[in-house]
Amino acid sequence: SVAGDASSLANFSASFPSDAEGGSSEDTDFISFKAFSNNVPGYTSMTSAGSATAALEPQGNVKLFIPESLANSSKSNYEGTSNGSLFSGLANIGELAQLSDEEASALEKIMGIGTDAAGILGSLGGDSAEVGLQAAGMTTAAANRHILFKGIEYRTFSYQYNIMPRTASESAQMADIIKWFRIQMLPDVNASGSFFTPPNYFEIEYFINGAPADYLHKIKPSVLTDCEVTFGGNGSFGKFKNTGAPSVIAMNLTFQEIQLVTKSDAAAGY
Repeated sequence: SVAGDASSLANFSASFPSDAEGGSSEDTDFISFKAFSNNVPGYTSMTSAGSATAALEPQGNVKLFIPESLANSSKSNYEGTSNGSLFSGLANIGELAQLSDEEASALEKIMGIGTDAAGILGSLGGDSAEVGLQAAGMTTAAANRHILFKGIEYRTFSYQYNIMPRTASESAQMADIIKWFRIQMLPDVNASGSFFTPPNYFEIEYFINGAPADYLHKIKPSVLTDCEVTFGGNGSFGKFKNTGAPSVIAMNLTFQEIQLVTKSDAAAGY
């Protein structure tokens, strides 16, 4: 059983079902969850990338069967500019020779300026310029807009388990596993009682046939952001008669990486 104090968790090891134990069977597919408390970039280190400090002994290792499906979603954020850019407008215009005679004449008449770049920069903008351009068959309405790259999101991974322990002892084992996940994801309070200490982070790895999976994505160090557990279901609260341990358990785990995945990371299998 998982004890309440973190120092006793270093040797905690559990699996569900029991044939996921050890990871040496050629017939075993599972996910390995290891929890750590050492400093790691992007979370408990001032740096945002790189390797963790010398790894301590993991605060336990849990192996669970692979759920029905696994997802890997990457998101890049872009934002379209709402208006055109003077700089892109000038770049589009380039040298005056690239304008048609009609375009150059229209610019001179509407803006009351010469067709040099400095004059255009000084006069573009304002309602009068827009009205004049539109009357001449052109508009300033965002023909030279751009898409701006705004960064990327941290990946998240969710694992949904519907578990029906075969025996009361398996249900007790799941109770320990659930308790372990919750201990790892929650903070403690420092000695003064004024601040939280950061929860542990996880290393997650997929295994197929007892070996690291070649065709599934790798996962960077992650924190557990959500652990939702439901007991009972299928129309009733099922339990084992002798112990009262639940016989139907649903557990949903959501993790978030603490480091961003870049182009080189994707090439490396993340």
